[in-house]
Amino acid sequence: MHGRSQWKGGETMNTANLYRAQQHAIAAAIYSGDYSKASDLLRQDLQEFAQPPTTTAKTGHNKALTPRRKCGIIKAIKRHVRRWKRKKSGTQEEEKKMIKISMFGREKEMFDFNAKSAIKHLDDLKAAIKEPQVLGGCGYDVITFSGYKDYDYDSAVSSDTICQFALDAIGYNGYLYNGILANSVEDEEETKRINAGYTRICNHSITLSAEMQRVITEEANRVQAELAAKIEEEHDKKAAMEAKAEAEKSALLNGVKWTTAERLIHDEGGKTKMYIHTITVDGETFKITERNVFDFGRCINSDGGGLFTKAGGKWQIETFDTEKGWIPHEISEAHQRAVEIVQRYGGFSSEGIRM
Repeated sequence: MHGRSQWKGGETMNTANLYRAQQHAIAAAIYSGDYSKASDLLRQDLQEFAQPPTTTAKTGHNKALTPRRKCGIIKAIKRHVRRWKRKKSGTQEEEKKMIKISMFGREKEMFDFNAKSAIKHLDDLKAAIKEPQVLGGCGYDVITFSGYKDYDYDSAVSSDTICQFALDAIGYNGYLYNGILANSVEDEEETKRINAGYTRICNHSITLSAEMQRVITEEANRVQAELAAKIEEEHDKKAAMEAKAEAEKSALLNGVKWTTAERLIHDEGGKTKMYIHTITVDGETFKITERNVFDFGRCINSDGGGLFTKAGGKWQIETFDTEKGWIPHEISEAHQRAVEIVQRYGGFSSEGIRM
């Protein structure tokens, strides 16, 4: 991960901008509580970035460190920390859920909130197919149902696809345009009116046949029922996970006395808060400070000095020695429980890195 990286076109550039593995390592260290390691890695990353300015032969772009590129590194690290934090804490349900379903012969994948839109769109579709529509003889789409939002590609399929599905279901084998025309009732007077001024008939005013309408309505009803069931399933999962999280919180805080004071502090990013937590567990009282350090992230420290880190699933406290470096020390189960409370439910538990 040092020096330069050769691009396919022969161009070279400082590889600090490509240090995704390094950024992952920094993010992992931050989340695990190994802040000294994170600090060392970040310092190394930025030092590599701060090499003497170089210019690529082909583009003439300067690849030296700029505040914008530094910000890009920090933002990438921030994203990794947030993602791992969601997975580790069991709150992955906060991310948007994807729902997969077959609609009119097409496999669709949509966010859960788009699934609700799809149900509404299908209601619009069932109403639209009963009304006169224009069958186009030119243009990209053969037909676009008026009143149906088939351009919402996440939660709908096109009118052409819907008609093709219906024609396949009734056994028609031929061109889509001809199939729709053959399985519709045409309003000839309206067709003449909408083609006035043309040298030929370009568009037809048609209403889909009863058979076409039946097939489309049945498929729309099936999809709506399946989407509603999937939405309910996701809702139940989310409710179960929320109940589990609440139960875990109640168990962790059972019998615990916890008070929090705030102190205004300053760092590189300006004014910010420091939370001072006083937690009594099994008769032992602990003071724990919590900060969200600018451009770095969350720090949980002992009020008497030292940094809390996690190793092998257990919390420990590290103190710094000028000769030996960071030295880990075991702490009691009650102390670990107090730290875990701050880690999960502290003032900065749901916040990202301050930028």
